[in-house]
Amino acid sequence: MYLKIHLKNILIILWIIVLLSYTIRPLYSPIMNWYAFYFDVFIFFLSTFLYYRINNRSNYFDFDTLFIILFFFVGYFATFFANSEIYPYLFLHFTFDEGYINSGATLFTIGILSYYLGRLSFYKGLRQDISNHLACNSISTNTLTTILSLLIVSYLLMGGLNYYKNLYLDNAYTYNGITIQIGILIQVISIVIISTELYNYKINPKYKIKLWKIILIFLYCLLLLFVGNRTIPSFLILAFLGLYTFYFKRIKLFYMLTFIAIAFIAMYVFSLLRSDYEISLVSNAAVFTKDMTVNTRNTYVAMEYVSKNGLTYGRTMLSEPLGIIPFLSSILQYNNTELSSASFLTDYSYTYIISNREFIGLGTNIIADIYLSFGGIGVIVLMYLLGKFVTWAMFGAQNLHYYSTIVFTIILSYGAYWIRTGLLHPARTIVWALLIAYLNKKLTK
Repeated sequence: MYLKIHLKNILIILWIIVLLSYTIRPLYSPIMNWYAFYFDVFIFFLSTFLYYRINNRSNYFDFDTLFIILFFFVGYFATFFANSEIYPYLFLHFTFDEGYINSGATLFTIGILSYYLGRLSFYKGLRQDISNHLACNSISTNTLTTILSLLIVSYLLMGGLNYYKNLYLDNAYTYNGITIQIGILIQVISIVIISTELYNYKINPKYKIKLWKIILIFLYCLLLLFVGNRTIPSFLILAFLGLYTFYFKRIKLFYMLTFIAIAFIAMYVFSLLRSDYEISLVSNAAVFTKDMTVNTRNTYVAMEYVSKNGLTYGRTMLSEPLGIIPFLSSILQYNNTELSSASFLTDYSYTYIISNREFIGLGTNIIADIYLSFGGIGVIVLMYLLGKFVTWAMFGAQNLHYYSTIVFTIILSYGAYWIRTGLLHPARTIVWALLIAYLNKKLTK
C-alpha cells in the first residue's frame, strides 16, 4: 500500500516536471530539439511502468493496454523518422508545420500523465458487496436479437455493404442517411446483447450463453470485413473479448501482445479488400500505416490553428452529442464541417496548407480534438476526467451494476479507436445503448 502511494507521488512529480517543461519551452520551435523529444518519450515509458506497477493487474486484455500502445504510436512513433526519407511517407506526403513537433509530443505526455492520475483517483465506496447481484434473474435478449436480425437484413437489402465497398474504392455511390443510422443501431444493439449475455452468465453461472446470438454478430462482422470495413468489427470483437476476459479469463501480457500482433496482420489482410487487390502491396501498407501516423499530424495542425485563430471552445466537439438525436444537426442546419475536429482539421488543411491533392479525410486524435477546443488546460482536465470515467465504469462493472457494465463494454470496444478520434465520440453509442438496455430490461420482465 505504501509502495503504491510513493509510486503515485512519483507520477505526480513527473506530471509537474512535464507541465513546467511545457510552460517554459516555446510552443513553436523551428529547429527540432531531439533531447526534449526523447525526454518526453522517456517520461511516457517511465510513467507507464509506474502506472502498471501501481495497478498490479493480472489481466492485460483491457482498454488501457490497447489505448496506451496506440497512444504511443499516434503521439510519438512517426517523429523517430523525422528528417529521414520515410517521414513524408508516414503522412502520405501531407505537409504540416514541423515547428510544433516538440510541443506536440509534450502535449501527449501531459495527456497520458493526466489520464493515469485520473485512473488512479479512486472513489470511496467503489468496491462494494456483489453478493446481492449473484443468482439474480437474467435479462432476456430474445427480443433484441429478433430486432437485430431484422435490422441486418434491412441493412443488406438497402445496400449497406455496397456503401462501404464503394467508399473504400472511391466510387460514386448514392446512399441515404437512414442506411447509416441502421448501421449504427446494429452496432449498438450488438453491444447491448454481448454485454447482457456475459452479464447474465456472471451473475448466474447456471445461465447458458446463447451462442447463436454471438455467432449472428460474428457473421455480421465477417460481412463487413470482406468489404474492407475494419472499424465496426473491431468494436464488436473487442467488446466481446474485453468483457469476457474481464469477467472470466485473465490474459497475461505475452498473450495480449501476441493477440495484437495477429490482429495487426489480420487488419492488414482485410485492408487489401478495400482496394479490391487493384493497389500494390506497398501502397496498401502505406494506407495501413497512415491509420495511426497520419493522426499524429492533426496535433500539429490543431496547434497551428489555435496559434493563429484561437480556440473553438467546444464547437468542434459537438458532432457526436448532436448525433444522439438522429438528423438533429441537419434539422438545425448546422455546418457539419465545424462540428467535428476531424472534418474541421481536414477542411483547414485543404484550405490553407495543402493544394492540388485528391480529397481524403485526415481524421483527428483525442489530444488534437481537446486542444483545438480548450488548449493545454483542456488536455490536463479532460484527460484526467477521462481516466476517472474509465475507472468509474470499470468498478461499476466489477460490482455487477448492469448499466455500468453496458458503459464499460463500450469503453472496451473503443480501446483501439478512442485515441484516433474525438473525446466525445462514444457519446451517442453510450446514450443509445443505455436507452435500449433500459427499455429491454423493463419490457421483457
